[in-house]
Amino acid sequence: MRPFFRELIAIIQPVRSDGGGSYVEPPPFFVFARSGAMISMTIRDHIGLAVLVLVGIVCTACGRQRTKEDMLGGLSPEMRRALEATDSTPMISAGIDRPAFVPTDQAELRDDDEVIGVVVQGRPKAYPLAQMSGLLDHVVNDHAIDAAGQPAAFTVTYCNATECVRVLEAADHAPQTSLEIGTMGMLEGELLLFRGDVRFKQEETVEGLQDVPFQRMTWSQWQELHPDTEVYVGRSPDKIPSEELRDEPTVDPSSP
Repeated sequence: MRPFFRELIAIIQPVRSDGGGSYVEPPPFFVFARSGAMISMTIRDHIGLAVLVLVGIVCTACGRQRTKEDMLGGLSPEMRRALEATDSTPMISAGIDRPAFVPTDQAELRDDDEVIGVVVQGRPKAYPLAQMSGLLDHVVNDHAIDAAGQPAAFTVTYCNATECVRVLEAADHAPQTSLEIGTMGMLEGELLLFRGDVRFKQEETVEGLQDVPFQRMTWSQWQELHPDTEVYVGRSPDKIPSEELRDEPTVDPSSP
């Protein structure tokens, strides 16, 4: 389990029940990793942090940000001091792994729907912006299979609040099925991302990652350029394609 997930679980771990329908304060077990301070979580802190997370969700969804003072107002002074070092809305979400795709003839898109188009390892794929605008849908960790049968991972990111699109891949091109990038809310008006223990803003240069060319255009334009494209369908379990569609070997992009 990654450190920030352990940190988050420690923050939101519920208080214990005394068996009589009421709640009792948990022992001072929680260590906030950023400050190294030992903190006794009170019921007030649990309620305040729950509100804090919900505010982060709302702000991420609507693209608005509130001040840190607004968001920390419901916490105890001790908890506030521990969280003062953070500067982002508290919304942690893993990116979508093993995304679902359908062939062009099964795509339920209008001609004027906007898509993010990429060609990786000679394989065209379209990611409709509408499928990447949901609260937990801004990051899609995908891969294509190269001519040698190895997975080439890349990640498509889209922030509907800033209209920013970025596609990333590993700079060393090591075979892998996912870059395991996720979101952490908003920071200074930008989508905040993470990979492992590294967090970065969407447009920030990140060691070990490099940009992948993409095109943002209407579905009709992309389909005209790439009639054999696959289309990302978002969170639609009834449309998950076969492994043959997802991972079939592709032609060498350097070949004529």
